[in-house]
Amino acid sequence: EGRWFIRITDEGDHPYKGPRRLKTSKGTKSGRREFPVPQALIDLNFIAYVLHVKASGETALFPLLRTKGDRKLLFQGFSEWWNGLLQQRGILPAGKGRRASREFRHNWTTAARACGIPEEAREYIQGHYRSGATANQDYGSRKSLGLYIDQLTYEGLDLSDVKPWRPSPESGAA
Repeated sequence: EGRWFIRITDEGDHPYKGPRRLKTSKGTKSGRREFPVPQALIDLNFIAYVLHVKASGETALFPLLRTKGDRKLLFQGFSEWWNGLLQQRGILPAGKGRRASREFRHNWTTAARACGIPEEAREYIQGHYRSGATANQDYGSRKSLGLYIDQLTYEGLDLSDVKPWRPSPESGAA
């Protein structure tokens, strides 16, 4: 299609967690989804990052992210890692917003709603199963719902000071 897509799936094994699972509802595979890489990520050199990670032999998008806790979940580890990164970069003051990953989801949903992205598309992009939906939800491919990501904007968000990704000299994949 001439575009880069993000595909979220439960296929294959994660290099540290093992077999992958998606949060699904009512026995569906609602967590499986695909949508275009947003232009803002392309502008920040996300594609070069992904290609670099692959060329380095890694199979995880964030190779330094590890499982955490008794249940060996990546989510809990991601939340702590994300908060630490935001605090280290001065984006989130220390002691503020202990659950940045959840705040990200809330902010994304609010922005998507403000941009007129329909609920069905928001639910698809987030990997949720629409509550109260009819059996018709399961008919046909839902992939086209991912195209709504192109409508997403964050009013007032200024990324002009965010530097595009470049390989880290010391690690090669920061």
